[in-house]
Amino acid sequence: MYNVLYVDDEPVLLEIVKIFLEKTKEFSIDVTTSVNDVLKSDKLKSYDAIVSDYQMPGMDGISFLKYVHTEFGDIPFIIFTGKGKEEVVIAALNNGADFYITKGSDPRFQFDELANNIKKAVKRRRIREEYKNSAQRLSDLVNFLPDATFAIDLDGKVIAWNKAMEEMTGVKNTTIIGEGDRIYSLPFYGKKQDLLLDLVLHDGKEIEQKYPSVIHQDNKLIAESEFPMVYGGKGAYLWFIASPLYDANGTITGAI
Repeated sequence: MYNVLYVDDEPVLLEIVKIFLEKTKEFSIDVTTSVNDVLKSDKLKSYDAIVSDYQMPGMDGISFLKYVHTEFGDIPFIIFTGKGKEEVVIAALNNGADFYITKGSDPRFQFDELANNIKKAVKRRRIREEYKNSAQRLSDLVNFLPDATFAIDLDGKVIAWNKAMEEMTGVKNTTIIGEGDRIYSLPFYGKKQDLLLDLVLHDGKEIEQKYPSVIHQDNKLIAESEFPMVYGGKGAYLWFIASPLYDANGTITGAI
């Protein structure tokens, strides 16, 4: 069951949308004609998704969207309006709206579209939350490993960086988690460039050539090289093992 708030200054449309969506037995719809009344409600943060008209008295849909995301995070938000101007669409999407639906002359089509997009937006949020939770679990696990260990996601952002890595590089976990653009290579080379774990995610002979030799063992890559910058400039000859990270479905989600 999807718990949804729908805000619109057209009472008749509110009731029609409520009847149509709740008829599917998949939705529970709260409706209101006043954004200001909603802002005072403790229930606002509990909704799975919010659907809002754009042009309303007191506060327009874009301002309402900004308020929700500032106060309650990325609650799925859909602008459902008769205003089809390009600048309104762009403003909605730029401010984090999941979808923008223009009210049309075919009620059944637009209500079906609204129902499908609510479900899509909620599913995407749940996937994001699952990803955050799994990344946090991975980070917690990696922190207990005695070997210097770090991991990146498919976008190249650091999602784990343990205490042994902090000791080796002098870079704190709090400053590098979430950072991308190969920033993790700076403590090793003094410049941004690919490391062995990038070779796990991207084919490239130029990456492999940075190491005297690379051993391919099952899904792991093993290499050795000297890095004079680590341990506060004392340097060390390091042995690397890089491998893919998988989710519960066996899909590659990053490298470690």
